[in-house]
Amino acid sequence: MNKITVIIAVLIGLFLASCEVLSSQTNIFEHPSCSPPCWEGITPGLTTKEEALSILSKLNMIDQPIVDPNQAFINFDDAFHFTFYHDINRLGFIYIFDDKVSTIAFDNKLNTKLQQAIKLFGNPKSILVEHAGEYDAATLLNPEKGIIYGYRFHLDETSIVGPDAALDSVAFFDPKQYQLMLSSGFLSYGDLDADETIKNMRPWKGYGSVYQYDSTTNP
Repeated sequence: MNKITVIIAVLIGLFLASCEVLSSQTNIFEHPSCSPPCWEGITPGLTTKEEALSILSKLNMIDQPIVDPNQAFINFDDAFHFTFYHDINRLGFIYIFDDKVSTIAFDNKLNTKLQQAIKLFGNPKSILVEHAGEYDAATLLNPEKGIIYGYRFHLDETSIVGPDAALDSVAFFDPKQYQLMLSSGFLSYGDLDADETIKNMRPWKGYGSVYQYDSTTNP
């Protein structure tokens, strides 16, 4: 192998490595093609399952092929998942109800902080702070827009709901199906039923101590 070939191989390797770094740092919610709860042309409550699969098949960021198991999931008629940028830990899910997209959900490696989410999606109306086993969780909600976003954390006396909290979940849903979302556990990482979720939610008052939103210390 001559010197020029070696240099070209090194440059190609550096280029590919830089592409992987950039894709791993991509925020999939920036520069939207439509306003939430729509994402990449998929609108909960309007887009059919077949239309959603067709749209996903044309997005370069989505790994192909997408497998639809055609199996009911919780209160939904069907659900399927997909991954981003060849990373099995960057997950997306679509839940189907009456042959239309009910919810689009995203988990892990979202590269989105709370302040960015509020800028992109608007202020939440409510927040739910819960304690579930090995972790604690904060979920922020705007039911009129059909937007949920949240993150897990470990609670201590200094815990705050702050702008730099890194989100690990975002979901867009049909606002007309809010009750379906409640009964499916989407607002509580699957830990609370609809009544418990509503009971433990608090009005959003801005950044501050977690304890102002914690139902166990602020009933």
